[in-house]
Amino acid sequence: MEIQIFYSYLRLLLIIKLFNYEKSFNFALLIGALGTLFGTTSCKKDWVCNCTVDGDSEDIDTYPDTKKADAKKLCDAYETLLKAEYGDASCKLK
Repeated sequence: MEIQIFYSYLRLLLIIKLFNYEKSFNFALLIGALGTLFGTTSCKKDWVCNCTVDGDSEDIDTYPDTKKADAKKLCDAYETLLKAEYGDASCKLK
């Protein structure tokens, strides 16, 4: 009788270990798949640089099919040029 309880206990421990291992493995696969998905997407779209000077806001330039980081650099360059002329200028991507 004690041996049967011992084997039942071992089987239960094995099932728990396998479940936890499978759960961790599935989670790791999910994270890897999501990382691959987001890592291979370039996130290119159309961006608009909107600048405000003296309270007046205007769309200055459009960057079609561009990554956000590249569009931000270009928009920041406009802001730098406008700030040289007008101190309170600011530009944002839309």
